[in-house]
Amino acid sequence: MGVSLTAATKKLFVPARAAFEAKGAAVSFDAADPKNPVLVARKGATEIRVPINTNLAYVNGTAVELDGVAVFTGSGTTYVPQSAVDLIA
Repeated sequence: MGVSLTAATKKLFVPARAAFEAKGAAVSFDAADPKNPVLVARKGATEIRVPINTNLAYVNGTAVELDGVAVFTGSGTTYVPQSAVDLIA
């Protein structure tokens, strides 16, 4: 088909911290439940909470289905679908 899986993955999934910060958002982690960490991105009045290993984001408390699953790698990087980053204006 002529589609590079690596190239497609790099476009669909992005390093969360760098992508959100590039849009002016502050990024942190909520580890209140160590088995279910949540990436938190805030910009202005918008808060996005992305539970790791799910395909959901919560924008100011409202669930939004993402195009893929947020993952945390063993190297310490969290990847999220580009659709999660697009939720920040």
